[in-house]
Amino acid sequence: MKNFISLQGIILILGVFLFGISILTNVLLYSSFSDDSLYKATYSGMGLAFDLSKLCLSLAIGILFYAFRAYIFAAVASIFWTVLTAVSIASAFGFMTVVNNAMESKALVASTAFKSLNAAVESAQARVDSLSLYADPTSASKSAIKIKDLTTQLDAFKNGPAKNSRGQRAGSIASRVGDCSKNGYYQRAYCPKIKQLEQAIAEQERVVSGHNQYLGAVAAKEARLKELSGMDVQNANITGHIHPMFIGIASLTNANAVHIKYIFLCVSSVLCELLASFLLILYSRLGVGNSFEQSATEYAKDAHNYAVNTVSTQYPSNPPKAHINSDSTLHVKSNTDNVFIALCDDIQNKVINNLSYKAITKWGRDKGFKLDQPKVKELRNALNDNKIAVYDKTKQLVLV
Repeated sequence: MKNFISLQGIILILGVFLFGISILTNVLLYSSFSDDSLYKATYSGMGLAFDLSKLCLSLAIGILFYAFRAYIFAAVASIFWTVLTAVSIASAFGFMTVVNNAMESKALVASTAFKSLNAAVESAQARVDSLSLYADPTSASKSAIKIKDLTTQLDAFKNGPAKNSRGQRAGSIASRVGDCSKNGYYQRAYCPKIKQLEQAIAEQERVVSGHNQYLGAVAAKEARLKELSGMDVQNANITGHIHPMFIGIASLTNANAVHIKYIFLCVSSVLCELLASFLLILYSRLGVGNSFEQSATEYAKDAHNYAVNTVSTQYPSNPPKAHINSDSTLHVKSNTDNVFIALCDDIQNKVINNLSYKAITKWGRDKGFKLDQPKVKELRNALNDNKIAVYDKTKQLVLV
């Protein structure tokens, strides 16, 4: 008995411990759904209520089913327990995923690949900042139009007539000045204008070129950012941040390390939830059985004394062989004390001598007892256990 009680205690402690973990993961996950204090508290209360309800249902299912035989209530409780367990499994999986991904994100940020790519992003950003002066597309469009106009003016000027020192036409200006590298009459007369137009064109070209470079820098930055965003905890091509256990299992099974991680977390969530509920249901069943064993032992003494006294009173001189074994203790599996005593009394008074299911059910109805088939079966087994009746070869219950 001491060992049995110790086993019950261990089962209860393990069940409550696992349920405590389940409740904590549920509350922490629900609290992460909001940053607002009021909403966070509301979510936490919801998660706590769900798991406490599941805890009560785990204990109630065993008691309703085994003690009270309230099968409909036990079934309804089982349905609610199933739904709440599914929610808790999802919550536990979500909690472990969030925590694991946070750890992997830190490992990823500390990795050489991430640091290198992050430096490339910073360099691209610095390039964009340096060219931000040319970011306005309107200015670039206006400069492109000015370049076209200035180029037209320059071409017209160069193709215009050149005049010598006497004012006579001497061919085109372009043919006379060349590249303006010399220092002759025509160069001094026409090159300043040409250089002025060329300088104006160069300034506008610098604006257009700067804008094009700015667009290129922005595109390069976006490309680096896209690469950086791809280096997250979901990217199967970058596994240095994933827990070594998942990488090792993946290498042995030729599987994806991320898939192995999620399978492991899911199995852990299911085990934590189902094992906690099973232990508490088992505890409630063992507790009910132990309680009934003690009550049945106390009842057996009273029932035995009652039956013997009844026989002695009715047959004072030559009592028949007692239908109840005087050397044994009555064994009854449930709280059917009054019914069993009444049945023993009527058997000895020969009110009933047929112990079939139908006969006992009719006897109970006549006596005002509501007997279903499981209770009739208990009564028949109790009669057999106490040697009042035995099962013959055809499995019929006959009086001793």
